[in-house]
Amino acid sequence: MTQSTSGKGIRSFPPFISNQGEITLWAWGDYEAALIPHFNKVYPNIKVNVEVVPSSDYVVKLQTTMASGGQMPDIALLELTPRGALMALDEWEVLNAAPYNVNPDDILDYALPLITNPKGEIVGIQEDSTMGGLAYKRNLAREYFGSSGDFSVHSSEELPEPEFWDWEPELPPDAD
Repeated sequence: MTQSTSGKGIRSFPPFISNQGEITLWAWGDYEAALIPHFNKVYPNIKVNVEVVPSSDYVVKLQTTMASGGQMPDIALLELTPRGALMALDEWEVLNAAPYNVNPDDILDYALPLITNPKGEIVGIQEDSTMGGLAYKRNLAREYFGSSGDFSVHSSEELPEPEFWDWEPELPPDAD
């Protein structure tokens, strides 16, 4: 959970978070587990336990755990298809209330309906903005990348390690 101080990117943990402790995350793959060592470089006092649940069993496990009063994870990933039905259940923390006080104005317009339950409460945070394609202006690609097409795709081994940092996007002053 992060908090924006100006609506311009991630700034810091809210003061009620101690930056230490142990949390459990349920995921359907090992991608998140691979990120934990990088997360712990910045937050070494937060132990993250990732429980991998096969995607075919994930929704049933959440529903069964809720129905039986079992121990839910601190963080549950919710895929788009079952998300609405799961978010409608009274099982989630209300994030736009104390102590979290997530400001809906800090959420991108497209994401707000995806993280809000039928009562209008924010009960999730959109973790990504997966795109289905990429469009670009050839003249800007030529100017900034030195090419207007035929971009190569890199394997994950060629990419730098992920980092966790406070960021603010920067664009060239004359970008359209």
